[in-house]
Amino acid sequence: MVLVLWLTGCATPVGLEALVSEGRADELTAMEKYEGERLVVSGVVSSRGLKGFNRRETEFDGFYSAESRDVTVRFPYVELEDNGSMLRCYFGEDDRSTVASVSVGEAVTLAGDLRSFSGSRVLFDNCSIQ
Repeated sequence: MVLVLWLTGCATPVGLEALVSEGRADELTAMEKYEGERLVVSGVVSSRGLKGFNRRETEFDGFYSAESRDVTVRFPYVELEDNGSMLRCYFGEDDRSTVASVSVGEAVTLAGDLRSFSGSRVLFDNCSIQ
């Protein structure tokens, strides 16, 4: 039993269609239900790529001055689709080679933290391939 928990990282397996249905029925309840849990979803890769996000970085020069600038950070992602339901799973900035190792059409199991629901789409952060 301990070995199984260690291997899965105490993650909760969920079906993509069921997860989307929960989010559509009551997004707030679904978000609360899975808050703080690592979720595992299996499916076939429909796409993979990079998504850019803007963030502001501030560089301090001494005690009194600072320079701020907008920086675009690109995070790799993998998408799974199942009967119109879609999961986009964002990986860490340094996980590009991990995402590049999977191919469209390949069956994979992804683990991640639920970030949001949007219609038939679910977003995960901090993803890994199991």
